[in-house]
Amino acid sequence: FKDIGNFITRVNARLVNRKVWESLIKAGAYDEFSERGALLESLDPILAVGAKLAKEMKTGQTDLFGNDDSVAAPALNLQITEGSGQFNDHDFLLWERELLGLYLSKHPLEAFQSILDEKSVPLRDITAINDGKVATVGGTISEIRTIMTKNGQPMAFVKLEDFAGDEREIVVFPNAFKDYEGAWIRDKIVLVTGKVNGIDRDGTQMPEA
Repeated sequence: FKDIGNFITRVNARLVNRKVWESLIKAGAYDEFSERGALLESLDPILAVGAKLAKEMKTGQTDLFGNDDSVAAPALNLQITEGSGQFNDHDFLLWERELLGLYLSKHPLEAFQSILDEKSVPLRDITAINDGKVATVGGTISEIRTIMTKNGQPMAFVKLEDFAGDEREIVVFPNAFKDYEGAWIRDKIVLVTGKVNGIDRDGTQMPEA
């Protein structure tokens, strides 16, 4: 596709609906043509142009497939305004992970790599050999499960993922959960210090290497 207008004239508006447009924009499919935030904020006029074109096709005013050489290509009155800045690179990465299952344009930990290298231990080094030792690890919270203790206090099981893609589970006990309540959010980047437990919750021993 040459540009957004070219895309509109070549797809079926009934199949490429708002949800499809949003997913394609958020996944970065149109990055060559415009910034994702700008496209999302211009989606209403984009869809309006597509609907108008589909109506003209239905009434025979326009032939998108060139079956009638006498029909001129439609003129698209399409304006994509500059984005307001309400979306940022962090939003783009979250969209990529949500829609594609991975970070495509870059990894959110890239900007923090020097800090993580200096202050934390790679998750792959957290093994059963380190049972009982205190360690600091860092990464992105990929999953979080909150439960209530018998005393009615919240605690959480947090899955942490580092730049290498290694994962470990962090058990956040009630006091730590309360003291750092705003930290336990999916996709949040954190540094965590705690004691290594070589035995999983189900009794399975962690790998030794």
